[in-house]
Amino acid sequence: ILACRYSKRFAALLGHNPIAVLATLLLMSYSSILKATIVPLLSTHLTYYNETHEYTRQVWLYDGSVDFFKEPKHIALGLFAILTLVFLVVPYVLLLLFGYWLQGFSNWRTLSWLNRIKPIMDAYYAPYRKDKRYWIGLLLITRVVLLAINTLGTPRIDILAISTVAAALLTLQGRVYEHRFNDVLESVSLLNLCVFPIAT
Repeated sequence: ILACRYSKRFAALLGHNPIAVLATLLLMSYSSILKATIVPLLSTHLTYYNETHEYTRQVWLYDGSVDFFKEPKHIALGLFAILTLVFLVVPYVLLLLFGYWLQGFSNWRTLSWLNRIKPIMDAYYAPYRKDKRYWIGLLLITRVVLLAINTLGTPRIDILAISTVAAALLTLQGRVYEHRFNDVLESVSLLNLCVFPIAT
């Protein structure tokens, strides 16, 4: 995007709207980034038994040889994951959830930075009706909830949670997009998620 500002030739190679491409890439990689930041923060307990007593160790869920937040490599990985969650993932979700409402106050000095990212926000909000521009943030929050249930629950709970969340979204949805075809497409997708547990 920075190169596109200074070179028309480079801008022509990337297409007419590189900001929309960036917004799409961020949205597509959101789930992967979220999962990558949650994985280092998961732990489990290993219990060791011998003839005289037993003791328990808290270890990283994905590598039982690594003590949870006690070894330098896991501390570094865990701190990086926490910083990524706090400074990237959470602000991204909150910005998409409340961004359209906050743009109305962008003339305030504390919120003037919103004017700089308005093209990116417009790329996210363009498909939605004006009164439903929070919908994209709501969908991102449901991904957080489902990922948390997936990492902590059992397969049966996962399926039940997916169908419950999909049914709730389907009930709340109504008319969300500017084009009715997008509403139909999303409704069919949510209905598919609701019916999935019945088929399994």
